[in-house]
Amino acid sequence: MKKIMAFTLSLMLLGFIVACSDDSSEEEGIQEDTVIATVNGEEVLGKEFNEMVAQYKVSYTQEQSVDFQSEEGLELLAQIENHVLETLIQQEVLLQASTENDLLATDEQISEEMEAVQSQFDSTEEYEAALKASGFTESSFQEMLMLEMSIENYLYANIDPVDEVTEEEKESLYEQVVMQYEAQGQEAPDYEEIEEMLEAQVIEQKEQQQMQVVVQDTMENADIERLI
Repeated sequence: MKKIMAFTLSLMLLGFIVACSDDSSEEEGIQEDTVIATVNGEEVLGKEFNEMVAQYKVSYTQEQSVDFQSEEGLELLAQIENHVLETLIQQEVLLQASTENDLLATDEQISEEMEAVQSQFDSTEEYEAALKASGFTESSFQEMLMLEMSIENYLYANIDPVDEVTEEEKESLYEQVVMQYEAQGQEAPDYEEIEEMLEAQVIEQKEQQQMQVVVQDTMENADIERLI
């Protein structure tokens, strides 16, 4: 069951992950043309690294008031930078795999997803304003969608469909849901009310487990050199 990306992407546009302006990536970080890694001979550049690190920093600053000049903030920054490096490498590996297997997202798929994202907003003006506020242009947003959807195509093409969910699996997940509600002092909905949602979540979990194996295997078969 393929997940719809529109909700996640609309959250990005609404500011949960806010892209920084070009100025912020120039003020700190590494040189934009510095090669930070190679994947099967293809270069990953500092510009991408700086932009993603800046996104995380803005998110942590806004949501958790992290001071990146403090000792704890600098420790967190080092963790973020390591995570970003590995994320960019993984993206490049999976994008190459998608390309090699003729699984790149089509223009039609991308257009449909853009329409789905836009439908999350009340008006075209609000959507365009959110794009601008998040540091996206229409073109850069399309590029991001192409990357995410191409990787998604590759992953789903290499896992087995989840055709069966047992009652035991749904009940086990429901017990976790009940515990979460109780921890918040709230009453959990009846099992029957959320049974379909529980089944969908079990399917998603099973798909994610398979995808983790696909990612691991694809990474192991790639020629990766880390340069920072």
